[in-house]
Amino acid sequence: MKLKLLSALAFSLSLMMMSCNSATETKVTDTKASTDTVVAKKTKLNYVKENTKVSWTAYKTTELIGVSGVFTDFEITGVEQTATPLDVVKNASITIPIAAISSKNPERDERIKNFFFGAMADTDSLTGTVKELSEAGEGVLTLTMNGVTGDVPVKIAVDGLQLTFTSTFSLNDWKAQDAVKALNEECGALHAGTDGVSFLSPDVNIVITTTLEEEAL
Repeated sequence: MKLKLLSALAFSLSLMMMSCNSATETKVTDTKASTDTVVAKKTKLNYVKENTKVSWTAYKTTELIGVSGVFTDFEITGVEQTATPLDVVKNASITIPIAAISSKNPERDERIKNFFFGAMADTDSLTGTVKELSEAGEGVLTLTMNGVTGDVPVKIAVDGLQLTFTSTFSLNDWKAQDAVKALNEECGALHAGTDGVSFLSPDVNIVITTTLEEEAL
């Protein structure tokens, strides 16, 4: 009888120890999970030239057919390493040499350089500076071209790490009417649509797109 009592007591103690061990293991696991949730990765954002594209679109004929291209070279300065995308470029400036213009048509590119930019004053390069940026998706760039400095309104889109700046402006505001006329006269029939009228619009669309890169702190 005494042997049976001792066996029952030993079995009960064994169950209690197993129960305690299980609770302890669960508590440790929960604590680790809680710690993992609290820890957040800290990063900063960097501008990378290779992730950046500067494109343009001009419009010919009275039907306003778009002719697009890019600038194959440019220099952006004044960028910062920050935690938010817009803060990276809020003090940025850009310089674009006109020799870097490319429409994938070498003959057209030479005409643009010689007859359009060639008719302008002091325009070996275009320069722009960020003047205002808004979280609401609007901003202002200051553009210098043909010896004239003026403001260009821009639309800003932020998609994750990608920033896109879009602007359409009139070259007339930079007193470039003579340059537009010179290029249109040189191109002649190339700028004529179905109505036979040779026309080059003074309106130009510019898009700057850059994808920032994250760097762990």
